[in-house]
Amino acid sequence: MLGLRLGVLVLFALPLAAKTPEWDRAHELANGEKFKQAIAILEKAPRNDADNLELLGECYYGVKDYKQAVEVLEQAVELAPKSSNAQLWLGRAWGRRAESNKLMGFSWARKTRDALEKAVVLDPRNSEALDDLFEFYLEAPGIVGGGLEKAEGVAKRIIQMDKAWGEKLLAKVAARKK
Repeated sequence: MLGLRLGVLVLFALPLAAKTPEWDRAHELANGEKFKQAIAILEKAPRNDADNLELLGECYYGVKDYKQAVEVLEQAVELAPKSSNAQLWLGRAWGRRAESNKLMGFSWARKTRDALEKAVVLDPRNSEALDDLFEFYLEAPGIVGGGLEKAEGVAKRIIQMDKAWGEKLLAKVAARKK
């Protein structure tokens, strides 16, 4: 439904600066797609560390436990309200939940939009957040906040960062308009 491009390889494009010993070990495991082992480490880590919680949420996302991912990422966002990356992952997790539940899908799709928009507000140059927001606007129905005009607006913002990428996205919008 939402068409968000969410590759596992992009999953851990976090800065490699040391955070906590738990984070460092879990990050290494997650990069090797050993999400369950990373989760085991991070579940024992302090719950008052936003970096640990964000990585834990990303790992839950990696094992497709989107409900747990949302719960943990909401805690991360609470601890680090200015983290664009935490908002991005929260939006991704809400998006996957929306895709999996027709009854709650509209409500969760709105939460997806809200988190992705906030990620872009917090860091207007967060290319992953811009890309996911573009895809959301392109794919989601207007009732949940999608729309081709909004997608076009994001593509025009992207042109300022990367002309070729932005023009490719504008072409996608044009193809949908025809």
